[in-house]
Amino acid sequence: MRKIRPPNPLHELIHDATGAPPALIPIIEQVMREDIFHSTLDWQTAAELADGARQAYDLYCTASPYFNTWSACQAAVFKTMQANERLEKARKRGKPDSIIKAEQHLQLCQRRERELASMCRQFGEAFFGS
Repeated sequence: MRKIRPPNPLHELIHDATGAPPALIPIIEQVMREDIFHSTLDWQTAAELADGARQAYDLYCTASPYFNTWSACQAAVFKTMQANERLEKARKRGKPDSIIKAEQHLQLCQRRERELASMCRQFGEAFFGS
């Protein structure tokens, strides 16, 4: 059974301010933190957050390939970390087949992470300069 999460007030504010689709809201939130406010978002007023959301969405629209790749790269980093943990557990169990599978999975995750990081750098340079 799927767990239903309560609505996130910040995500609702971002959606109301921008009209952005739900899938983009986490990216816009991160752009707000990293590129608009350079800080956490807990000290802004609702009006400042709404304005920041609009600025972040405009920035996202200007360079969506960069921000989409950046978001995918962040997910790949997390998957690599999980694969590392899986390998460590397999080594502790000492089953050679499990270790080999976990090593192969980790290598795949690391390769994907490197590819996305390279693409992110290329898009970043294209949109924002070096």
